[in-house]
Amino acid sequence: MSKVNPRLVYQWLGGFGGWGPGRVRASYDILGQAMGGAFGITGEAADRGGTPAKHTIWLADYWGGMMAAVTILAALYWRDNVSGEGTFIEYSQVHGVTRQLESALPLYGRYGVRRERWGNWDTELCVHGIIQCGKSSYPDSKNPQEAEVGYILVSAYTDEDFKKLCDVIGKKDLATTYAKHDDRVKAENQTILYDALEAWAKDKTKEDVAKLLDKAGINNQPVWNAKEVSEHPHWKMRGSVQWIDDPYYGDIHHQGPAFKMSETPPRIKWALKPVGADNEKVYGRLLGWTKAKLAKMEEAEVI
Repeated sequence: MSKVNPRLVYQWLGGFGGWGPGRVRASYDILGQAMGGAFGITGEAADRGGTPAKHTIWLADYWGGMMAAVTILAALYWRDNVSGEGTFIEYSQVHGVTRQLESALPLYGRYGVRRERWGNWDTELCVHGIIQCGKSSYPDSKNPQEAEVGYILVSAYTDEDFKKLCDVIGKKDLATTYAKHDDRVKAENQTILYDALEAWAKDKTKEDVAKLLDKAGINNQPVWNAKEVSEHPHWKMRGSVQWIDDPYYGDIHHQGPAFKMSETPPRIKWALKPVGADNEKVYGRLLGWTKAKLAKMEEAEVI
């Protein structure tokens, strides 16, 4: 194709890459997360009853789409500003997941340490994790989904903030025993500290905990569900959550653009398109196909 059009930029996305022993295998998001190593570091620790956990969203698929868009832009820049020529781009879904392993690969490569799951706590900072509260935020709701108890992020990893946190929960002895961060961050000590926090929050909702922590100047964030995100005024004001009139599916409550641009404000024209929605534009406008030829190809299931 490059001989026909030397300026062509061609993006190929696949599971394992176009060459190598795994190239003929089928891949799915869940397979990509498993083989790429994401499962191995996601989920509660084994000694707390945890098992490897899949990210609820299609992380490998979304990451692949994002990386493809970025590499296409890079290739277009190279073509239009440097070389005048196009390029072929290959992206492997599984290999993309390995980019999400953070320090796990360098840690293993240098020290032979296999990074394990650590749940909702941070391996490098303490206290800096999510705790369970004992009460639901919606005690009178008849919706069983809202009967679940709440969760909240507590971030008090500096020595000063940790002391304030211990004052709030009435555990000044912990502030003395674990006064230094190097002591708090040890795995066995994190377990002691987070258990103490959850014991304190057992008779509280996540909003109760947030109110007390806010008053003490301690950073926190209740874990919100889709309802709470949708109804929060901050997201509505910024357009981060909005209603759009999708040309295919009608009114949809949808995420807005995550970024802002001063001169060219972003907008969302549609949430998603059915397969083949752009066939007429691509094959007709760009390749000169007539509607008759397009219909013939669709009837033959070529496209």
